[in-house]
This record gives sequence, C-alpha cells and structure tokens, in this order.
Amino acid sequence: MENQPAGLALRFKSRHGLRMTEFTHFTLIADGHVFEPNENYGTEIGACIMGMKVWAEDAEQAADMIVQIGKRLGFKVDGELQVYQTEPEIAAEDQPFGYDVQFTSYADMVDEDDDEDDIGNATIH
Repeated sequence: MENQPAGLALRFKSRHGLRMTEFTHFTLIADGHVFEPNENYGTEIGACIMGMKVWAEDAEQAADMIVQIGKRLGFKVDGELQVYQTEPEIAAEDQPFGYDVQFTSYADMVDEDDDEDDIGNATIH
C-alpha cells in the first residue's frame, strides 16, 4: 500500500479479533458532493461522482469503505452507490484497502458535453 495516499486503508477485524485474509475485488461509483475541497485530488465544493477500487470482504464492506474514505477526503455519498465485482489491478493484502480514487464533478461532465457539441456543430468550408 505504499503507492496509496494516506487514509485509504481501513483496518477491519473479525468479531473474534482475527485479521481477515479472504477478500474480493470491487469497483465502486458513488453519487454525492464534495463538502470540503481536497487539494490532493483537485476537488471543489459541489456535486460530484467518486469512483474507487477496493479489496473488501464483501460488497457491504466495500460500500462502507467508500463512504468512510470519502468522508476523509471531503466527500459525502448522498445518492446512488454502484458496486461491481471486478478484476483487480493491484494484488490483495492482509487487510481491506482502497486505491485508484477518482473524482468527477458534474461541472466537468457538462463542460465535456459542451465541447462535444461544439465539435459536432463545426462548420466545414
């Protein structure tokens, strides 16, 4: 986990205090908003989508992870949360963790749509 920004690891233990070692890989997409700008991720206050990949015990734990990690990064999940079981890009470790965190603001998506419209309406002479 040396390549991860601080705060992405969550330390979960089983009810008996033993570390869990069997994890499944998930990709999550969460609709919400940035409540506190985060310079490391270039976020600004406003509506946003957060995406990340995690190794977790199950889909429920994966969902809990994006909520908790999102809070640490200034993001609140307050809309749809999609969880997909996916192929990993990084090997599992001895504890659940998240990586490849990305934020896309709705303003960025609108700007991209406007750019596409401009290209589609270009006049050729």
